[in-house]
Parts: sequence; C-alpha cells; structure tokens
Amino acid sequence: MIGIVFMREMQEYLKSAKFMLGLVLCLGLITLSTAINFQDYRERLADYEMAVEETKAGPPYGMTGIRRPEPLGVIVQGKDRSLGNRISIKSHDLPWNASGYMGAKSMLNAVASGLESVDLDFIVRVVLSLLAIFLTYDSVSGEKTRGTLRLMLAGGLPRSSLLAGKLAAVFTLLSISLLCCFIVALLVLTRGGIIAVGMEEIQRLAAMYLLSICYLAVFIVLGVLVSTVTATPAASLALVLQAWVFIVIIYPNLSLHLAERLDPLPSAQSFRADLAAAGSSYSSEQTLLNQEREKAEVQNRPISRELMQQSNMISAKVALALYQAGQGYNARLARQARLADRLCMFCPAVLYSGMMRDLAGTGIEQYRKFLEPERSYWEKTAEKSRLLFGNDRQAYRNYKLPEYSYPKDRLGPILVRSTASFLTLIGLTAAAMVTSFAAMNRMDAR
Repeated sequence: MIGIVFMREMQEYLKSAKFMLGLVLCLGLITLSTAINFQDYRERLADYEMAVEETKAGPPYGMTGIRRPEPLGVIVQGKDRSLGNRISIKSHDLPWNASGYMGAKSMLNAVASGLESVDLDFIVRVVLSLLAIFLTYDSVSGEKTRGTLRLMLAGGLPRSSLLAGKLAAVFTLLSISLLCCFIVALLVLTRGGIIAVGMEEIQRLAAMYLLSICYLAVFIVLGVLVSTVTATPAASLALVLQAWVFIVIIYPNLSLHLAERLDPLPSAQSFRADLAAAGSSYSSEQTLLNQEREKAEVQNRPISRELMQQSNMISAKVALALYQAGQGYNARLARQARLADRLCMFCPAVLYSGMMRDLAGTGIEQYRKFLEPERSYWEKTAEKSRLLFGNDRQAYRNYKLPEYSYPKDRLGPILVRSTASFLTLIGLTAAAMVTSFAAMNRMDAR
C-alpha cells in the first residue's frame, strides 16, 4: 500500500511545475553563488600567500599570525571573510581582535558581522525549505477538497499508509534534489585544482548533506501536519507560510534582540573610555621615563640601556592592559551570544546554520581558535624584546621566535559539539510526525 502511494506521489511531483521551478532555481543559485564564492576564495588565497611572504621579511622582534581562508567557505561562507584574518604581535602591541580581509573589523559586531551571503546554507535554509512546504501544504487537504481522500480510504487504504507514502515521496524527492545541489557545488569547488578535496572534506560534506536532510525533514513534516489539520489548501498554505516566516525569519531575529536587551553590552563610547583608562594606567611611569629621556637628550648623552629596558617593560604592561580590556569585552559579547543561542535552542533555522558553519570551518569558533594562542606568542615576543635591551646580545640573536600557528577544528569534536542540536532537529521532526499521524487518524474525510 505504501509503495503504491509513494509511486503515485512521485509521478505527481515530477510532473508539477512548482517542483521543476524550485529545482531549477536551486541549481541555478548554487552554481552561480559557488562560482562567485570560488573567485572570492582565489583572491583571498592570493592575499594570504602574499602576506605570508611579507611576514618572512618582517622585523625579527615581532610576529604576524595569518588565518588561511577555509576551502569549504566556498560552499558555506559563514564568517570566514568578515572577521579579519591577521594579527600583528609586538612586545608593545597585543591586539585583542584581528584585522585583514574586508578591512579592520572590530569584535563589537562579531556576532552579527557580515551580510547574509547566498551559499549552500542559505539555499537549503530558505529556498529548499520553502519548496518543501509548497510541495506538502495540500498533500492531505487537497485530496480532501477534490474528494479523492474519501475514495482512497473507502477502497481500504489505511490512513497511516497514505500519510507514510506521501511523506516518503517528498522526502525522497528533496533528498535527490539536495544531492544534485551538493554535486554541482562540489564540481565548482574542485575546478582548476586550486582546492584539494581530501577525505576530511568529503566527510564534512557528507555530514552537511545528512544535516540538510534532517533540517528539510522538519518542514516536510510541518507541511503535512498543517495539511492534515486544515480543511482547504488555501488555509493550509496561509498557516504553513506563517509558520515558515516565524521559524526562519522572526524567531532568530527576535532571540538576538532579546539577548541584546537582557544582557546589554557597554556602548561604544563606554568601551573606548575603558580602553583609554587601561592605556593610561601606567601614565605616571611613562611620564617619568619620558622626562629622563628628555634630560638625556638635553645633556647630549646616550640613553642608557636600563632606561630603554624600563620603557620597553612599561610599553608591554600597557599592551597587556589594553588586551585585557578588550578580552573583557569579548567575554561579554560571547556571553550575549550564548544567551541568544539558548533562546534559539528550538529554532531549526538557527541550529542548522550554526552546525553548517561549524562543519565548514567558517563559524565564530574557528575565529576564536585563531586568536586563542595569541597571548602565549606575545609573551615570547616580549621575552625577546627584553633580551634586546639586556646585556646579553648573543642570547637575543639566538632567540628565535616560532611561527604563529593555531589549532584547527577537527570533525570529531565538531560532531560531538553538534550532537544536542542534531538531536533537537530529529526530536522536532519526530514530534511533528507523531502529531500528523494522530491528526490523520482523527480527521473526518468527508
């Protein structure tokens, strides 16, 4: 029975204009967006390689950390191109945020930085989810309006088999459509041999595909559920579109707005005042050292090594104070972001987008990992700077600063971190499916 319903539904969908238009739109968007993002990646990769060469010829008393653009950012851009990719560390300069591509970006707007890009995440989250509800909104109410539902049930077709067949048909159709989108994106990604796709990337893409199926399943079941509890296709479409707008647009923005209200950040003016206060915390010591320097210049005598060493130590302390002030703001910002995530813990669109960015390596977590070892490298730079003004010149020449490196997010920890979100998507789908079957069994087919 289920197989018969499945084949009938598949034939109907394949002949429908709305499915063909949706599929063509998705394939066109994924081809165009991936091609544009691929060109953007090539330019950023060239900038990265040029910057790496420049740092090799940089001063011996500092270091520069540069974040390589993520290959899977071609498919899911996330925040890869909007949060900066460079930090320059010296004993007197310990930046608390990164600058670089797209200009210097302050972490004041890290949570919401960057415009929405049209990529695979957007296409699945918005376009394919809309296609899912357009394919399912009249799956039951349409049969009821046309009178075919009563005929099928009168012929001995179980209600559960009818609903299962319809769900299986839409699920299969969208899974194939999604697979086509992934194949097109992969073909564009690997053209020219610029991006090497290894086993790690294949596994990440497979995880993205399974995650996308689970996300679309939420809207497939939602469309069928609404179609089951409403009397006409028009009523079904109106109700399910309202639900889609709330899930995809209103709920995420409302949660972010609530988080900003419940845990507000200091104003930009207040934050700049905090930075100024941190920078002036050693002003008296600096004033004394400047007076000593001016006195030496007036007396036409060389500045002592001890004075230069003291000045270097004060500059390092000021750099650390500014860094700690910036890190305090980052901590407030991270706390606000965690609150927004908790408020969105049942929003499929937010859960899906966050996991996709994690799998592509383009989320905020990878940016934080880039900044994570910064202070330990600064301490090495400060140590070499102390040797520069010390008495042992040979120790200074022998002290080699290491190259800046940072830990990369591996697939295993990402999957563990995403388990709760993944199970939430499955739970929402299961709850809607159980409700759909219960409503179908109670529905009046007349």
